This record gives sequence, structure tokens and C-alpha cells, in this order.
Amino acid sequence: MKKYLFYFVTLILLSNTVYSQIRIKEISSNIPKHLTNYSDTETRNIIPFNNNWILIPENSVSKGVEIDIPSRYISDETITFMKSLEFSSEIISANNLKIHFLGISYSADIYLNDVVIYKKPGGNIPFSLLLPSDLLTNNDKNTITVKVTNVLDSETTIPMYQRFLFPKNSGGIVRDVFIEIIPKENIEVVRYSILIDNRLKNVDVKFDLLINKKSSNGEYLIDLSIFDNNDKPLANKKIMLDASSKEMELKLKIKNPKLWSPKTPNLYYAKIKLTKNDSLIDVIKKNLLFAKFENRPDGLFLNNNIFNIKGVTYIHSSKDYGMLISYSDLYNDLKIIKELGINTVRFAKSTPHPFALEISAELGLLAFIEIPLNSIPNCFIDDVNFTNRLKRYTEEFSKEYSNYPAVFAMGIGGGYLSNSQEQIDLISQLSKIIKLKSHKLSYASFLGIPPKEINNLDLYGFELFENSSSMEKYLSTTSISKKKIFISEATYPTYLGNTNGYLNNFSFEAQAKFFEETIDLTRSNKLSGFFINSMFDYHGDFSSLFTNYTSDNKYEVGIIGEDRNINRISYSLIKSKLLTDKRVTIPLGSKKDDAPMFFILAGLALAVMMGILVNSKKKFREDATRALLRPYNFFADIRDHRIISGFATIILMFILSGSHALLLSNLLFYFRNNITLDKLLLSFGMPSFISSINYFAWNPTESFLFFTLFSIVFFLIISVIISLASFFLKMKIYFRNIFITVVWALLPLTILLPLVMVLYRIFMADIINTYLYGFLILYFVWILQRIVKGVYVIFDISLRRAYFFTFLLILFSLGGTLLYFQLSYSTISFIINSIYQAQLI
Repeated sequence: MKKYLFYFVTLILLSNTVYSQIRIKEISSNIPKHLTNYSDTETRNIIPFNNNWILIPENSVSKGVEIDIPSRYISDETITFMKSLEFSSEIISANNLKIHFLGISYSADIYLNDVVIYKKPGGNIPFSLLLPSDLLTNNDKNTITVKVTNVLDSETTIPMYQRFLFPKNSGGIVRDVFIEIIPKENIEVVRYSILIDNRLKNVDVKFDLLINKKSSNGEYLIDLSIFDNNDKPLANKKIMLDASSKEMELKLKIKNPKLWSPKTPNLYYAKIKLTKNDSLIDVIKKNLLFAKFENRPDGLFLNNNIFNIKGVTYIHSSKDYGMLISYSDLYNDLKIIKELGINTVRFAKSTPHPFALEISAELGLLAFIEIPLNSIPNCFIDDVNFTNRLKRYTEEFSKEYSNYPAVFAMGIGGGYLSNSQEQIDLISQLSKIIKLKSHKLSYASFLGIPPKEINNLDLYGFELFENSSSMEKYLSTTSISKKKIFISEATYPTYLGNTNGYLNNFSFEAQAKFFEETIDLTRSNKLSGFFINSMFDYHGDFSSLFTNYTSDNKYEVGIIGEDRNINRISYSLIKSKLLTDKRVTIPLGSKKDDAPMFFILAGLALAVMMGILVNSKKKFREDATRALLRPYNFFADIRDHRIISGFATIILMFILSGSHALLLSNLLFYFRNNITLDKLLLSFGMPSFISSINYFAWNPTESFLFFTLFSIVFFLIISVIISLASFFLKMKIYFRNIFITVVWALLPLTILLPLVMVLYRIFMADIINTYLYGFLILYFVWILQRIVKGVYVIFDISLRRAYFFTFLLILFSLGGTLLYFQLSYSTISFIINSIYQAQLI
């Protein structure tokens, strides 16, 4: 408790301290040999490039440390990753070397033998590049250097710095790396398309090929074959190339194919061979998936059958390793999802791992993937640089992920305001890019539902938090077909764990009840489907009020926990509704009273102390009466140096501090899981500050002790500020008089004691809350007015001057603070956006 008691003050003083220690984590990962966009063949070779890298901090004089990839680091410094490779002159002269990075966070400069060969813009998107042969040294070591920068910003990076319930962000080469050895003469699949007729009897496969030839001499032959997953050939086509031909379109027809579906995930692959004078030159393999996806006016269709989305979001982010994950762990996670009865996975709040998309196709899971963007303030959209950066990111994202057959739709992120025309226009522009670059369906996730359809957008997601009551209202006011609307994320925290029934909010039972209502709501309104958020608990960079305080920023919103234990009632209920439709009984239970007894005990203790003080001396009772009823005369007595007990004033200060602390603790505890307050705090972009507020909100005893000390210091600071003002007014006012004036001006805080003892219970009744908020605001305005009155009386100045200088002080204090945070974190922009969001939730 002592740790947190002083944590708040310490973090403010040390908020700009550079954290010099670099924390590094790495995992072991193996690369599968045959995936969609690359594979080992007779002519091509995949060389894993994960092991024995050297990590060196910027400006370090050390030789660095040896690590394996994937790895992550926590630091704002630029970090250098280095690795040597050596190839014979025969390999270099006869082949192209292509290096594949499946993910770097956040941006990087890549060097070959100290020469820059690529500058990767920000974003954890897979990419590859050829190593220039003229820079490679034969039969000697070549050095690949990757300089990684990982500093997110509130306006210039994607994702933005302020990220609500996002997974951990960390720098590094966070996914696998490998080198592909490709013959100089080779085939390249520029694009491919699959067309299935309406009767599902014939599949037309078309490949657009680029043939890289050394010369026009010789006879070149292209041999295309389609195989099923058991290596059985289904179709073949051979064609001779013209001497000058470098581009080619190849078509094959397959009759009576076994189509892919979530229940029968049949996969195929194409093998394309290039021969020259009957000698094999190059072979490539391409994984294929035959399925007819359609977005019709009457809904989504898969293979001519209505398709209802039964989905979960998948967000992997562990406490120690963040988003680092191996192929085997990905497979196990997605297998658990599949066994739940899920047919679609939304890879939310981060770019998907390519391995996850491969596994999804294999297991029978469709993928919704999206740009990691959430809650964009409207003013950002007016910035041409921001929108251009976002468009470039969308183009790169769409291009790199378009060839993964499991990808059903690409999204533009979430947290969009359904009533904002600026955001609607942006969504339309980005959706157009997705359609042009990937030919996939596009979607966006909203707070509320737009009143009418958005150009280029196919599907409209609705975000649910805690309850579903608002959705019916939006469905009744929109002209968008319900078949185009889906629940994009149904989120319900479970920080209470197991209880005796769903009447206890935020328990496992209450979560199961919420998910049951979500699924029933989807079915009764005939929506296109739902996504439950999320499959597993996960960790983030910012502490969240909404999901409970934990020291490691764990978001307890998963159907099951980090331990992957499926023995939870939410898992059983969802599985029964999706697979068997048998009813799982959720116990009703009895609601537990969560009002802390500490509030009453602390209030009684303060009331007793105040009673003893009042009855200790008649003089004190007279002073208290005059201070409340005739403050002008009381403050005039202080000015005229009439005797006011200093000891009684100090005791009164402690009682007032406790009363003030008890009020703040009540308010924090009531709003401890409020999503709007969570987003407002996030707007300030200070993880330590947010974590401290979250801690005190969930721990009322520690909160009371801290805010008691905080109030004492605050009262003293007010006194010091008023004392400093006396120098500018060229008056000699004793600090003792100023201190007594401030303390006695705050006397009305003691009158609130009976109220603050039961304030939380009154708030929970939710009957007079609006009036109570108004009362508290007016009450504190009254206290502020009393302080100003005390100042103008003891300074013997006009009331107008006192109010004017008070106004200036408040203006410069709040204005200066907000200006700092706006320049540093765009805080005002995010606060405005949070207020708009609160009106839609």
C-alpha cells in the first residue's frame, strides 16, 4: 500500500525521466515449408533467418547481445539488429536472394553491407525485398543490418499512441524472417483469380504470370497443374512461350471441385513449372481455396448458402512476450476457437500474423482483418498529411494481405462515430482503396449505426459494451439493410470471476448472460452475424478502468483466460448455442453488495473528530458558526489579527482533508469501470498517471489515505499561491492568516460528511444522480466563492479584482496544462472525441 501511496506523486515528478534499461524478450519459432506466398520446391529454397542476430542499442560502444528472432524490446531508443550471411559465388551468380520480414515494429532502415537498401515506413505489415546482387560479396560474410525505431505518436503513426484496449506495442523484429533463394530465370505470380459458376460445378482459375528470362534464346515451356491436398492432380495445362514473351495469362478449368467451407475446409495447390529446352528452371507452389463468397442484397452467401458470421476477435498479447507468438501456439489458439463452433475470426487492433491466416484456411475459419486504428478525432481527418499517410498505409496493407485466401473482408478499424460526416467520408475513401487493391469486402466498426449506407463500404459493425439496449434504437433509425449489419465486438469484463449468478455484474455468469443476449439479438434481428470480444484475456500498454486494475495491465474480457482453460460458463454457453443449441442454464444468484463499509467507518470517524472539536471549546463553536453564516465578518477578524486558534485550525484541516478525500474516493469508486472516464484518462497519454488513478479507483482504502495527504498538500499550495500574490499587490500579509483563511473557507466540506458516507449507495440507486452531480458542482462553486471572499477581505481589495485575478489564475493553470498535453499528446482532440463517443455508447 505504501508503494502506491507515494507512487502518484513520484510519477508526476519523474514523468520525463529517460528509462535507460532495455528489456528484451525472444521466442523460438519454426517456419512451415509450404505456405501461400512461398514454399520449398525443387528449384527454390527457404532458409530460416531467425537465429543468432546481434542486438545493439543506439550509440552503444558494446558489441551487443546475441538473440533469436522473433524478439521484442521495450525502449524508445533506435535499436540495431545485425546478422551475417554467407553464400558461394555459384549461388549468388545463379540466383536472386529475397529476404522476407513477416513483421517489424514500428519502422526500420535496412542495410546490406552498410548500404541502405530499403526504408520501411511504419506499420507491422509483412514485406519482402531482393538483396542487390552487386552489393553481395562472394564466398565471404555479408551483413544484414536492421535499424528499428519504435516510437508511437498521437497523430503521425498507425496505430496512434492512445490505444483503447489495444495489445502491447513493442519494438523489434517481432515475426519470423527467412531468405528465399530464387533462380535468376523464374516465374512470378503477379495476381490470380478464382471464378466459380452459379451451379458450383466448374472453377476457372486464372494466373497472371511474369516470366523473368535471361535471354530470348531457347524453348521455354510453362506447365501448370492443380492438385488437391492429397497431391492428386486435377487439371494440367502446358503452353510454349514466345521468344519475346515475358507476361502470360494462364487459365485452367476444374470440374466438380470440393469447395471450401468452415465444415469442410478442402484446400488445393497449384504447381507452376518453367522449363527451358526440357530442363527444369523454376517451380513455384501456390495454396488455393475454392469457395464462392458473395455479398448479396439478402445477405452474405458462401457456396450459395446463407452465411451467418459466428465469430470472435483474436488478440494475442501476453504479459512478458507481448504479441510474439510461434506457429505452434497460433495453431493451438485457433484450434480452440474452431472447437467452440466459430466460423470467422476478427484479427482486431493489430495486423494479423501471416501464419494465422494460413492456419485459419486449414482449420475452416474465415478471417476479418483490419488496419489497427481506433477512435480517430475529427480534427485529424482535416489534416491532409494524416489522411495521405493513412491512405498509403491502407494501400500497403491491402496489397500485402490480398493473396491470403482465408481473408473474407478487410476493415478500416473501429471506434468510428456513426454520426460524423468527416469520418464517414474518410471510411468511403479507404474502402475504395481496399476494393481496388484487394477485391475483398470492406467493413468498419462503429459506435452507433450510420443513418444510411456509405459509398464503397460493404459491412457495418456495431460495438457493444456491457449492454445491448442501445442497439434496438439504432436499428430502428437506419436505412441500412440489417443483412449488412453485424455486431463487431461484444465486450464484457469479468473481473469478479465466479459468483453465485448473473445478477452480479462483471462476473463469469453475467458475461455468459450478456453473450447469450448478444447471440439472440443477432438472430432475432436477422443481422449478418456477431463477433464476441475476445477469445482470450490479453495485456496492453495502458491500464484500463473498464476492465479492472491489474499491475500488469491485463484486460479481463476473454471468453476464457490466458491459461486457455475452457472450463468457463461463457465457453460452454457459446459452444452449446453454436453447435448443439442445447440450453445451458445460467444461475440467477443474488446480487452482492459491493459498497465498501470503509466509506461509512471513515465518515463516522471524521464526524466523531468534528464533534469532539466542536464541543471542545465554546470559542470554536462561535468561530465555526460565524465562518459559515457570516464569512465576511469572520475573515475580517482574521485580517484584523483577532485570535483564531492555530491548533484547532490544523485539526480542522485534517478533518477537511479527510472529508475531501472521502468524497473523491466515492466518486472514483463509482466511476471505476466507466468506459467514458477510461477514454478521457487515455486522452492524456500518460500510462503511469492512468495506472495510478485506476489503482485508487479500485482500492478505496488506499485512495482515501492518498487523497487525504494530497488534499493537505493541495490546501497548502493554495495558501502559498495566495501568499505569492500578496507580493505583486505590495501588501504584507502573514502566511498564517492566509492559511487560516483557506482552511476555514473550506469548512462546508464537513457538512458533506453525512452525504459522502452513503454517496456511493445513492449513486448506485441511480434515481437522483443528475441532480446530485449538479448539487456537487454548485457546492464546490460555493466553496471557491468563499475562498475568493476570504482573499479580497484579508487583502482589503475590491471583489471585482479578486474575481478577476482568480479567473486569470484558473485560466492560466488549466489552459497551460491543457496546452502542454495538446501539444504533446493531442489531448483536447481526444477528449472531444471521447465525449462524442459517450453520446453514442
